[in-house]
Amino acid sequence: MLLVVALALGMMGCARICPVASSGPTDGVDSDWQTEHLSDGTIVMRPRHGTGPWPVVVLVGGLGRPSSPESVRTALPPIGGAISIYVPLHYGSESGWPTDLAARQQQNYLGQIFTPFVQSTAAAIAQHVGEVRTRYPQASDRLVLFGFSIGGSAVLAALESLPTPATAAVLLNAPLSAAQARDNYTIKARQPHPSGALPELLPFDSVERTARFAGSHPDLQLMLVQSAGDEPLTVAAATALLEDLRQQRSDDDDRRFEVRQLGQGHNILLDPEGRATAEALELRRWLSAILR
Repeated sequence: MLLVVALALGMMGCARICPVASSGPTDGVDSDWQTEHLSDGTIVMRPRHGTGPWPVVVLVGGLGRPSSPESVRTALPPIGGAISIYVPLHYGSESGWPTDLAARQQQNYLGQIFTPFVQSTAAAIAQHVGEVRTRYPQASDRLVLFGFSIGGSAVLAALESLPTPATAAVLLNAPLSAAQARDNYTIKARQPHPSGALPELLPFDSVERTARFAGSHPDLQLMLVQSAGDEPLTVAAATALLEDLRQQRSDDDDRRFEVRQLGQGHNILLDPEGRATAEALELRRWLSAILR
C-alpha cells in the first residue's frame, strides 16, 4: 500500500461522481456482460442475459497492484449472475491522485493520504450503490463489498453510510483502524509517523465506535483475509479486532465473523506480468460463495 513508486498507476476520471458517461458492449471481457463506464472511472458490469434478481458486488483496489478498476477486474473478473461495480480510489475533490503523493505521504500519511482516500472513496461507494439500485430494478437486496489494502479501509468506512445495509464485506490486507494504518506506514516506509491524534474513520478506531457499529449492523458478515508476512496486518490482529466486535454484539454465531489466511506478502492478486494469481482465483471463489 505504501510503495509510492507504484502510486502513479491507475490515474482515474473526474473527481466528482457523474452520471453514466458511456455504455459499451463488453470491453472485450465477455459477451455475457454489459459494461458501462462512469465518468469517475467506475466500471459497472451486469449480466447481458436474464431478468434477475442479481446481487451486487462492489470491488475496490489499493494504492499498489491492483489499483485501477481495470486491474481489479483482471484480478477478480465479474461473477456470474451478479452486478459488479469496480470503484476507483478517490482523493478528495482532486481528479485522480495528487501528483505529489510521495511528499504528502512523508509529511503526514494519516492526514494527507489515508484519511482523504478513505473518506472520499467511501462516499463514492455509497453513491454508486444507490445509483445502481435506482438504475437497475433487477438488483437484489444482497450486497457484498470487497476492498484490497486502503480500498478495504474505505469499504469499512462505507458500511456506515450505504443507502441499504450490506450483506457482507470481504477485506484483503486492509488496515482495520487508523492505528493499524499508522503502524503499517511505520514498518513499510521504515520511518516514524508524525505524532498527533489518530483520526476516527473506521469501526475499530475506538471501543465506542465498535459498539455503535455492532449495534447498527446485527446481520453483517465480515471476512478478513490476511497474507503471511504482511506485518502489522496479521491474522492475529484481525482475529483480536473481530473478537472485540463479537463481544460488542453478544453474538455467539462465529460464522458471521471469519479470518482467513491467503498467500504471502501484500500485493497477492496480480503477478508481475499483470495476470491474476492463484490467490486471486481462490478469493473470487470465496466471493462467489458469499453472493449465493
